[in-house]
Amino acid sequence: MELCSYFRVFVRFLFTLLFILNIIVAILSYGIFSAAGVSPHEHWLAGFVSYMVPFALLINVIFVVFWLFFGKWKAILSSLILISGAGFVKSSFVIGNTNDYAVKSDGDFDVLSYNVRVFNAYASWKNKKEHSGYRIADWLGNVAHPDVVCFQEFYQNKREDYLNMVSKMQSIGYPYHYFFVVLNDAGGGQFGMATFSKLPIVKKGNIIFKEGSNNMAIYTDVIISGETVRIFNIHLESLNIDEKKAMKLSETEKGNLFIKLKAGFKLRALQIEKVMKAAKSSPFKVIICGDWNDLPYGYSYKVMQKYYDNSFEEAGKGFGFTFNGGMPFLRIDNQFFNKTIRIKKFDTFTNMKASDHFPIMGRYNLD
Repeated sequence: MELCSYFRVFVRFLFTLLFILNIIVAILSYGIFSAAGVSPHEHWLAGFVSYMVPFALLINVIFVVFWLFFGKWKAILSSLILISGAGFVKSSFVIGNTNDYAVKSDGDFDVLSYNVRVFNAYASWKNKKEHSGYRIADWLGNVAHPDVVCFQEFYQNKREDYLNMVSKMQSIGYPYHYFFVVLNDAGGGQFGMATFSKLPIVKKGNIIFKEGSNNMAIYTDVIISGETVRIFNIHLESLNIDEKKAMKLSETEKGNLFIKLKAGFKLRALQIEKVMKAAKSSPFKVIICGDWNDLPYGYSYKVMQKYYDNSFEEAGKGFGFTFNGGMPFLRIDNQFFNKTIRIKKFDTFTNMKASDHFPIMGRYNLD
């Protein structure tokens, strides 16, 4: 009898400790959720803290489930924290959306975004079969059929037919384009950003983050159903990290990784603010798509949500991972759009593995 009494006291003590831990976790989780709204350019630590959002969500879910079995009222605390972070849940996983609009209706238009990693051009100089340009173009023309294509890390070289991607895109039905050349290589190749369209482009422009950098933004004014839509094609700061080696770093390499991450957080904050300024001053409705190089918990993603809807969140499904590399659990490519534009469906083409990113495509309607 006395042993049972001691056991009950121990269990009560243990549950008290767990609830105290729950309180600490709840306070820390609220701080983590709040960090996503803080510019890393002003407070660089916010960039690192915001990446802890998935862990904060998971731990609070565990606490809710536990207390529902062993003390229902105590589940309220973590439930409230999860409610405060509901937006992060939607950014992570979408349930219930289906492609009910598989057939295009009048006024529908598709916008595809794809970081093509220079079409594997350098590998192609050793083996032409490794160059992915024609493979991607054929897929666009025969499978995806987008009306507008936004390429990041675009590459072309007129000296070789199989590298002349502007000509190839025109041959499959994209008569309008804007190719902003950032760099030229010794072999006659050109690197940059490119947007191709089946619909008329009436104006073009760019947003330079840093001279000579492949991280930048371009925009094109496209006539769609008699209305002008400004489509931004962006490529935020890259980290240039070898994900295959990231888990096996020396202490010195870990320090260098920290420096790269810190610099990336700060630069992307400045870059997305430049894009936001340009988008908000647009006289037309806007669609903003491209490679964020950032998770959907970071500042460069969350600041967009204040003014625009995210296509994956509104019409996608599952986790929507877009990185085809050594860390295949990342969603770093996005499309955002004015709330006055209607999104009908959104796809991540995980079966198209011609680059280290997967292409993403949204179907929109202006009515």
